Amino acid sequence: PVYTSREGPVLEGEFRERTSNGRYKFDGSITQVDQRNDLNEKTGQEQVRGHIRGTGRFNIDDTWKWGFDAFRSTDDTYTRQYNISSLDTLTSNAFVEGINGRNYAAANGYSFQGLLQDDNPGLTPTVLPVLDYSYEGEPSSRGYFALDANVISLYRTRGLDTRRFSSTVGWHAPYVAPAGDVYNLTAQLRGDLYWINQGSDQFGSVTPSGVDGRLLPLVALDWRYPFVRNDDNVRTVFEPIIVGVLTPYGGNHAAAIPNEDSRNFEFDDTNLFALNRFPGLDRVEGGPRVSYGVRGAVYGLGGGFSEVLFGQSLRTKDEPDIPESTGLQSAFSDYVGRVTVAPNTLLSFTDRFRLDHETLQVHRNEVLTNFGPQYLRFSVSYAKLQGDPTLIGDREQIALGGTAQLTQYWQTFGSWTRDLVDEGGTLGAILGLRYLDECTEVVVSFSRSNFQDRQIQPSTSFSVHVRLRNFG
Repeated sequence: PVYTSREGPVLEGEFRERTSNGRYKFDGSITQVDQRNDLNEKTGQEQVRGHIRGTGRFNIDDTWKWGFDAFRSTDDTYTRQYNISSLDTLTSNAFVEGINGRNYAAANGYSFQGLLQDDNPGLTPTVLPVLDYSYEGEPSSRGYFALDANVISLYRTRGLDTRRFSSTVGWHAPYVAPAGDVYNLTAQLRGDLYWINQGSDQFGSVTPSGVDGRLLPLVALDWRYPFVRNDDNVRTVFEPIIVGVLTPYGGNHAAAIPNEDSRNFEFDDTNLFALNRFPGLDRVEGGPRVSYGVRGAVYGLGGGFSEVLFGQSLRTKDEPDIPESTGLQSAFSDYVGRVTVAPNTLLSFTDRFRLDHETLQVHRNEVLTNFGPQYLRFSVSYAKLQGDPTLIGDREQIALGGTAQLTQYWQTFGSWTRDLVDEGGTLGAILGLRYLDECTEVVVSFSRSNFQDRQIQPSTSFSVHVRLRNFG
């Protein structure tokens, strides 16, 4: 049971079991409270609220396994109001997958529950099936063959239905020259076929009914020249990198091919040298281009290391299919990079950034550092994101956190998050004390949240959690 001073009691339960070939777990909750409207006003009626969540993983044999993840709530604000989850979309998934050497196959099905106020259930798709297959041949002196294929169907009760078949065949030829520089030649041919039933997606885009497709050849050459130097207990690496891609422009057919999986686009250090920077398959990056950069690293024999990556992308002309706010649309892209410093277990620091290619203004900056021994550990994170306003808008915030192990069984912890945009103020803070032994866990915490969404209002909470551990 969970007892609250304002909303009454909540009954929570959990069931878990380990079977001969896997494990599964379910948890859920239920309560009956006064019904409130979107203005947090009581309507005079009562309402049953709750959630159910489950996960399972099972082995079929040495190659195949299957599993599921399920998460559903009675309404939009319940899971956040009762500190069950901070997700704004609940995802349920069932899958079967197999891995055999270099080959992979999977079948998935997805269902979503959007919890944002402007989510429209009729426009939220059910995805069934999603079929993936990846084949990679045995390497030879001339390279190796690779095949990737995907089939997906999206259904909506009121809106756009999409079926897509996508396949990429390619030949990869890695080569290490006598001088030590490393080459990788890639030749690919990608084909996509779409079958559309007219309607609008969750973003308001309308696509007419019909069948459409595209065929896109690509040739790429990846060149790297790692210089390595050993000095006593330190190894230093300096590596220039150049990746050239030759592929035709176009292929996105924006009026006939919907964009379901490539809207959340970000250009950063992780995809600087990727052959296609779009995260999904609905959009392709067209046109000749070159990405270049340098990586430097220092490795200690004791396990510590530091690393720097910095680079840019160049294309022959602007690419209108890439969102302007990503920093990749123009001929010269923004600069992206990463700095990592982790000399020992007492300190780790990572800074990922994107700089304007003309003014060097910081468009995106994400910093995360952890320091201190295990018994007195602190963390500081900072994020500045200037993104597409249709997605998340501009954000800038800082978060501090820490834990202190007072004795063998007692620990104190705390965190504080502040919005740095305009007069955002404190987003949330928590201070708590935890007792933990082999059988019992007791947590006493004091928290403040300024999150607001319909029935959820800014609030200050004092909570006590008691848990008996290791039943079964």
